[in-house]
Amino acid sequence: MFSTQDEKWNSERKFFDEIARSNSAIPEKFNKRTISMYGNPGSLFAKQWGMKQLGSLKGLKVLDIACGEGENSVLFALLGADVTGVEISKESVKNAQRRAEVNGVSERVNFICAPFESLDLEEKYDVVNISAFLHHILDNLDFCMKCVVKALKPGGKILIEEPTCASRFMKKLRDLTPIPPNAATPDERPLNQEEINLVKSYLGDIRVGEFGLLSRFTRLILGDTFIEDASKFKKSLVYLIASIDKIIFTIPAARKFSSTQVWFGTARI
Repeated sequence: MFSTQDEKWNSERKFFDEIARSNSAIPEKFNKRTISMYGNPGSLFAKQWGMKQLGSLKGLKVLDIACGEGENSVLFALLGADVTGVEISKESVKNAQRRAEVNGVSERVNFICAPFESLDLEEKYDVVNISAFLHHILDNLDFCMKCVVKALKPGGKILIEEPTCASRFMKKLRDLTPIPPNAATPDERPLNQEEINLVKSYLGDIRVGEFGLLSRFTRLILGDTFIEDASKFKKSLVYLIASIDKIIFTIPAARKFSSTQVWFGTARI
């Protein structure tokens, strides 16, 4: 689809710049509910489950790859980490910097505007966080995972959350469900089983969380509202659906039907 790497990077940059411009109003300060939700996380939802695996972030150096407009970077800083966020979109970085300022953590967060795979980072990190980035660079997946491992201190941790589609049946079913798609770049898609296995090969002592069977439909319930800000009725309904998913995914054969997977482990050198 793209003849050169620079052409692909420019396409991604333009796409996310446009989104960031539409979100350029001063970001809201994280409320206490949100900080509590991820500071003392449960395990029903992908992001909560991942935060639970990480444990305390106080005093840790975190690299947040493809940090977007800084939601995770700022949250990590509020929870005590020193954070470096890497993002290809200049406009997204501007919004991320504003978010850090609003939340009073500018001194704990540094943003780098560049494609992650183009960097040669001298700093080594305790944790690398990747949220919905790898499915954008599938043609360069192995190299990017090598770069992730290289960025970590010995014994460093990797947390990855990505859309997945390990079942052809599930792909057909997802295509038929009336859920409006998120904005998407031309060449992105969920990771298939071969790509999932490649990513997991870089993690030792790996833990895997599967999400998003029935809970894919919670987007129809919540719309653009975060769950912590939803009404009591909507929140109860979403929690019920996520609880059913959790029971379903205790069956090994059902796990390939997840639409999101989270992987946590140490870097396998």
